[in-house]
Amino acid sequence: MGFVKKKKMPLFYRGLIIYVCSFVSLAVFGLVLLWDYISEYETSLPGNAAQKYLSQLQREEVTALFFDALKNKEDNLGEAAQRAEQITQAVYELGALRCTKRAGEQNSDVPVYTVIAGDTALWKIYFKINKDLKYGFSQWTADRCELLPDTLALFDDTPPEILDYTITVPYDAVVVIDGKTLDETDIKDARVEYGIFDDVKSYMKTVPYKVTYAFAGTDATPEISVKSADGTELPAVRDGSHFFCSPPASSALETEHTKKVIAFAKDYIYYVSQGHNNYKENCKKVLGHIIPGSVAAQTIDGSTYAVEWNNTFQISSYDTLEAKNFIRYADNCFYTELVYDVTMTRAGRVQNQSGTICLFYIEQAGEWKIAGLKLN
Repeated sequence: MGFVKKKKMPLFYRGLIIYVCSFVSLAVFGLVLLWDYISEYETSLPGNAAQKYLSQLQREEVTALFFDALKNKEDNLGEAAQRAEQITQAVYELGALRCTKRAGEQNSDVPVYTVIAGDTALWKIYFKINKDLKYGFSQWTADRCELLPDTLALFDDTPPEILDYTITVPYDAVVVIDGKTLDETDIKDARVEYGIFDDVKSYMKTVPYKVTYAFAGTDATPEISVKSADGTELPAVRDGSHFFCSPPASSALETEHTKKVIAFAKDYIYYVSQGHNNYKENCKKVLGHIIPGSVAAQTIDGSTYAVEWNNTFQISSYDTLEAKNFIRYADNCFYTELVYDVTMTRAGRVQNQSGTICLFYIEQAGEWKIAGLKLN
């Protein structure tokens, strides 16, 4: 009986089988490597550490967090512990706790998440590296917690302290405090004259008034809106528990009268710095800006202002010469402030003179002149 000789597999097919087996082996190895890489990457995500933190968070730890914040504020530790438990109960009543990243609270070095209950942000969690993983990844773990600045205040049921305020405004201004418009029932002092010089008032057609309102609030910084009769927003200046609003500055007055005020400034500064040179003529120029016979005129005429500064100095430059804060107090009266800073020289020496002059202008027969002035 003869033997049947086996036919050898062609070399091509043997090579193909080896190639397929090698490819499958490499593919399986690559998939295992990719799976391991993805697993390490997911383990390294701070979000997973945040969820793990929440899943392991005990109610007692939440209470301890609030207690640590309260014990430095409460004199009685027992009351602090009781209050911490009350806040914890209120937190869990808001809804399930969750973690979220908030804008500006995440960087490459320290992941930071915020714990939220319902819609209320409560505290931050700062994470640190727990251990290094493969492929350059790191596993994170919670490091420390920090209450947000206003968290305790959210659960403070202590009645807010009532604060008493006053505000003085032009009598026809509209005042809104924390959304409430004040009316005559809120007036404390009605129709008080502005502190304008008595000699100026004698020239005014109508004397302006101010009114003071009293109001109470629970906010240390109440929201205040004051508008003049023409709708101009008036800034409120605070002095302790009192606020004050001046009548609105007028750009129209500034445009119309700035040149007039600056002209007076130059004549006045020349008069007080070099008045010995033709004293009477210099004095006459200054008086030309002032109502004859007024207290302002009497102040200038025959005064010693001409020797107030060392009158042997020469004016070198006007470093500042500005008229500002034009305020209309009546149809025929406005107020402005003249700010000056002058450099004077004498034999190589330099001297500066600066100050502010408060001016009240009165219109008479179509001409505006000074009725009152005050040097600061």
